[in-house]
Amino acid sequence: MFRVALLVSLFVTSGCAVKPSANTELYEMYVQLSNSVNSNNIATDKEKFFSTTYLSEVIDDDEKSLFLLKIPSYIKTVDSHFQKFNYEQGCLTVNGFEENSEPVSIFVEYKKEFNRWRVNYMYLNMIENKREFVNKAVCPNEVELN
Repeated sequence: MFRVALLVSLFVTSGCAVKPSANTELYEMYVQLSNSVNSNNIATDKEKFFSTTYLSEVIDDDEKSLFLLKIPSYIKTVDSHFQKFNYEQGCLTVNGFEENSEPVSIFVEYKKEFNRWRVNYMYLNMIENKREFVNKAVCPNEVELN
């Protein structure tokens, strides 16, 4: 099975266990981030959505950095989403379709920083068909590529 995956940032492995949740808090943060990206406010709003670790390790003001900030904008139509979290870390999987109707999964790790969930790592996975969508919350470091 052919998969194209794009590693979008450095990752610091966390030993925190996370549990599945019916709560939609992380997805709501993702939607806010996506709305900011789509309204072209991400350059000024980045501190609101991204952890200081993420910003300090992988983000500067060049075009590549803006691409990394805009990962959520690649899904134009959301098919499904799943999340799991504990008090300090959360993971969100968003499955959907990009502008050419090709299936895409985005895996996001959040960390609690200044009493707010902030993106600490994102992984974009371009897949061949909808059957490859993940049907549970998966942290980016748990993604298996075949």
